[in-house]
Amino acid sequence: MPDVAYHVTKWERGFTRVINVQGGDHHSTITRVRAGLQAMEMGIPKGYPDYVLHKMVTVMRGGEEVKISKRAGDYVTIRELVDEVAATRSATFSFRARVTASSSSTSISRARNPTRTLCTTSSMRHARMCSVLRQAGIVVAEAPGLLADADLSPLTSPYEQALLRRLADFPTELAAAARDLAPHQITFYLKDLAQEFHSY
Repeated sequence: MPDVAYHVTKWERGFTRVINVQGGDHHSTITRVRAGLQAMEMGIPKGYPDYVLHKMVTVMRGGEEVKISKRAGDYVTIRELVDEVAATRSATFSFRARVTASSSSTSISRARNPTRTLCTTSSMRHARMCSVLRQAGIVVAEAPGLLADADLSPLTSPYEQALLRRLADFPTELAAAARDLAPHQITFYLKDLAQEFHSY
């Protein structure tokens, strides 16, 4: 009942789309909440709200699984993981790389090692690109406007062409990730983009 009431107030406040992100153990909630909302006869669409169900994440510390029990009060919060890893961006990037439909494990020691994280690799490519722009005398914040009409005809090498194709894919990738409620698609795209840029 509290979940139904919560979503009724969301609907009444004008939220025509709601996405609930929950653990896979809450799969039966979807049917009950949607049925309760239909019973209210308020014109709420049958598929409201949307759900993204995550498989459970296993947390590893020192090569051993951290035992988690909500009932016993033994769990690790995202805040604790971020504090232990000491890099919010790295932890966020790591979780966004997870495919919700598959089980995964998070190694604290691996996330602590900046040379091994996908986030760090992408950050290094970004820093390198910013350096290229600075050397060209272009302020990073002004680059999109200044380069919007740049002549790309001199970029003819296979590496340049591959990078241009990957960059051109971004709007499609973003739209697909939003449509499929799959933020990991953007993380994978950034990984591929970083690889193309490194090759270039």
